Amino acid sequence: IGEPKNAFRDAENPRLVHLVFDQDLPQNTLGTVTVQNLKNGSGQYINTHKKTFLFDNRPIAIAALHVLNDSTLDVVFNKAMHPDFVSINTNYTINKGIGHPVSVAHLSPERMRIVFEPLIEGENYTLSVAGLQDAFGINMPRAIHRDFDFDFSGPFIVEAVLINPFELKLKANE
Repeated sequence: IGEPKNAFRDAENPRLVHLVFDQDLPQNTLGTVTVQNLKNGSGQYINTHKKTFLFDNRPIAIAALHVLNDSTLDVVFNKAMHPDFVSINTNYTINKGIGHPVSVAHLSPERMRIVFEPLIEGENYTLSVAGLQDAFGINMPRAIHRDFDFDFSGPFIVEAVLINPFELKLKANE
């Protein structure tokens, strides 16, 4: 997008410089800011600096949900989340009387481990998430929902038919 149209020091933090461009920054793609021809306090030139950044304004979404056991879910979001918001238990709910989690652990910027009261084997559930904010300060405008099954039981044979003395036809439930 070129050079900034204006650059000025922050009034409270002299190490912070604000850059003003005449067009919007690219969204949802990596950009690079290169700063060169800077002088230190003695008037000598200092190194050129480059910084890659991402201006991500995509809505918050659940990228993956993994059922680890009868009470623990790993939820992976599509972007880095603000740690102060993801750790609030009331931002998560499971239907069918399960309710809010017992605990929420922030494993990485995108990944949470959420522990609920035990789920019932073979049931379908919906995880609802609301009130989160991403690392860029974008709030969720509405709740998001993700359906999942809690079924750790293995498949079983429903039917076995002897075709001939050397061949058996099996039918499983899954």
